[in-house]
Amino acid sequence: MNVTKEQQQELESFVKPLQEWMNKNCHPHVVAIVDSENMELLEGITTVQRTQRGS
Repeated sequence: MNVTKEQQQELESFVKPLQEWMNKNCHPHVVAIVDSENMELLEGITTVQRTQRGS
């Protein structure tokens, strides 16, 4: 998918208010996932990453 400059600017106009809201109401471990059907706030408690083979 190619995003035009106009589409990028429009997207930013929607995203920035969400980012500002999250900065005021959430801590850095909270992420938002937005798709065409819903928006979800998630909190990362812990992660385990698989190491690359040969490392």
